[in-house]
Amino acid sequence: LELVPSMPDILHAHNLHSKYFDLRLLPEFSQKIPTILTLHDTWLLSGHCAYSVTCSRWEIGCGKCPDLSLYPAVRKDNTAQNWLLKQQLYARSKLYVVTPCKWLMNKVEASMLQPGIVEQKVIHNGVDLDRFSPSDKAAARQKIGLDGDEFIALFVANSVRNNIWKDFATLKRAFEVLSAKLPHAKVRLICFGDESPQEYAGHVPITFVPHTDNLDQVVDFYRAADVYVHATKADTFPTVILEALACGLPVIATAVDGITEQIKSLSKLGQIEAFMQPVEECFIDKATGALVKRGDAEGLAHWLDKFILDIPLRAQLGANARRDAVGRFDFHRQVSEYLDWYKISTLDFAKKPR
Repeated sequence: LELVPSMPDILHAHNLHSKYFDLRLLPEFSQKIPTILTLHDTWLLSGHCAYSVTCSRWEIGCGKCPDLSLYPAVRKDNTAQNWLLKQQLYARSKLYVVTPCKWLMNKVEASMLQPGIVEQKVIHNGVDLDRFSPSDKAAARQKIGLDGDEFIALFVANSVRNNIWKDFATLKRAFEVLSAKLPHAKVRLICFGDESPQEYAGHVPITFVPHTDNLDQVVDFYRAADVYVHATKADTFPTVILEALACGLPVIATAVDGITEQIKSLSKLGQIEAFMQPVEECFIDKATGALVKRGDAEGLAHWLDKFILDIPLRAQLGANARRDAVGRFDFHRQVSEYLDWYKISTLDFAKKPR
């Protein structure tokens, strides 16, 4: 803080695992000014990894790490020592912690970070609802050169095929299953965020579109699609799902982490027997998509099949998705909640002994 020309009113930190911040400074900083941490993954709760996926060793002190290669990768298993150091630092800190979803807050409450927390709050991330909004599908397709008669599924991620957290293998298998079920359907999967030659899942073409910083182009792809599909192994609260909902797309996604709080699902987490049951009419007015279990290609294929054949259901869920995004995921609502949190933390900090 001595390097700062004037003392800030608040220190607001986000991800701290990119080698630009020394965690050993947290106790000093947090004793001098209100210090807010917004968590976007679970790195602060573990001995090294940003996502523990199915590993629970972070709850007992790490050590004997099953996968040192997980991001951010480490060469040597110092996970137990790292975990203990974090525990000691947090115990001397006074932190105001925000998470974008209850799933992550539950992790926080079970972690060594909890004793260092003065106040905590869940604030959902939001998106620009003016920019990410429904529009004429035919016009969007013409603009980006897509066939107006195809059923288009969209998946957005950085390095889709090689992203260790996403599950392109399961997604591709799902379209192979779908291809066998509907051999004559005109279907295309677009993977936005990767540069690769077109490939096929059965007869379904998989088109890769390179990443761009041009948000208007990104919006065009959402508007051109019929459904958004998100296959993943771990994902805290993906913004792309919020963007898809805001653009009026029903979403089929893996039921992991905070995704279960983003989507109001027609399904019972991918149980095959549930597929045979009629959809509850009263819930159709609220549902925004369907959730499946991690690695469940059959489940993804089932809901793709359902949305291809049941156009009224697809339209209803798309309308629900936009309405739900407006109600829960407005960027202006997120900003307002953070400004209120700044006021609360500042007033609270002034009252507490240090």
